[in-house]
Amino acid sequence: MTSSDMGAAPPVSRTEYVAERLKQDVASGAIKPGELIKQTVLAKRYGVSATPVREAMRLLAADGVLS
Repeated sequence: MTSSDMGAAPPVSRTEYVAERLKQDVASGAIKPGELIKQTVLAKRYGVSATPVREAMRLLAADGVLS
């Protein structure tokens, strides 16, 4: 392990990445309350497939961030 590796954040799964981006977009107002958001649009925006978007949306809905 090199000194540049020490203290580096562990890799984030695609689902975690999308969940964080979604939370940021909601908090910043990029996604408005009540706005209809499509998985395919978010997948393209975040550069991932639909699966991590679907999983992240399910997790955030369970946490009350999305409905």
